Amino acid sequence: MKIIYLALSAITILLVGCSSTYTIKNFSSKEKFYENFNNSAKNKTVKVTLSNDSSFTALEGTNITNDSLFFTTQILKEEKIESNAIRNIKYLESGSSNLAAIIILNNGKELKAKKADMLEGSSINALIMENKNVNLPLNDIKKVSYKNRLLGTLIGFLIGIPAAYLVGEQFFVLFGSGNEMAISLISSPIIGGIIGAITGYTYIYQFNP
Repeated sequence: MKIIYLALSAITILLVGCSSTYTIKNFSSKEKFYENFNNSAKNKTVKVTLSNDSSFTALEGTNITNDSLFFTTQILKEEKIESNAIRNIKYLESGSSNLAAIIILNNGKELKAKKADMLEGSSINALIMENKNVNLPLNDIKKVSYKNRLLGTLIGFLIGIPAAYLVGEQFFVLFGSGNEMAISLISSPIIGGIIGAITGYTYIYQFNP
């Protein structure tokens, strides 16, 4: 069993190190670098690391325009809505209070509420989720990264194949049994694929290394 643990540890270490890093030096011009980033990070969940090493996650992708990084982030704000301003409420769970809901106002606007509490007089106190467009100058950004889970799964599966032979051969030498080798040949690529799906293959774009 110790050999299996060592093999799986090796798979994990190899997968954690699986990444591609891009800088402006990899491209013929700054514009080509930005173009590649925009095409690659479009609609991806990305991690943005600032120059002071603080970071945040942008869930709906990012875009570079005029040396600034544009992205959409979700904010929560508490809002009291009077009953006479509400046309309809669609609760996303059973029940009638303290639940996520879509609130449709008389003017047709739909509000996504993470939580909606009924108050006296039929008014509602809601935590409204809104998308906010934000932009930051690239001078303030150290790097942007995102993970490709599918590619990580494939790489993990492939790394697991030689690991399977390594473990299986060691068992065969130590115990003279082919059962452990067969189990290893089947399980190691599968476990490698699972680890790969979790860790993912990381793409890193460095703006201010």
